[in-house]
Amino acid sequence: MRRLVLPFASVLVFLPGCQSAASTVATPLVSCADAQFEGSRARLAADVDVPPEPVGGVRAVQERVRIPREGPRIATPDGRFVDLRAVIDTTGAVRCSDVLHAETEAKGLAARRAVHASPFEPGRHEGVLTDVIVDLRLDVRGEGTPRVVRGDQIGL
Repeated sequence: MRRLVLPFASVLVFLPGCQSAASTVATPLVSCADAQFEGSRARLAADVDVPPEPVGGVRAVQERVRIPREGPRIATPDGRFVDLRAVIDTTGAVRCSDVLHAETEAKGLAARRAVHASPFEPGRHEGVLTDVIVDLRLDVRGEGTPRVVRGDQIGL
């Protein structure tokens, strides 16, 4: 099972560390196609020395996903995954995100909300904090299935 998909790289780096300021407040759902992000100096995760990593790993992000009931549907093998692209800023907050692949719009939106509510360890290049573009693959199986999340996993 892949946990983190980095563009043009197959190396996964898991970093222990403290929580950023982003751990207490979810950032607004903004698309990276928004005009305010044109000309952004964000680097690709494959181009930095230390790519951003969700605090608690990708599993902590997946546990924040809340999918509304969508009614009966035909299950597909890829239906349990949502692929996202996000920009993580120097504070560890998610500045913007876009869904690359999701079986339904509801799953894509639920995954984006979970990513925006998650704190990240910021990326570094040559020892300097930098904005980084990351690709994430979240396992969002389940239709309206309640997930148990401890308070320490959501920054309470």
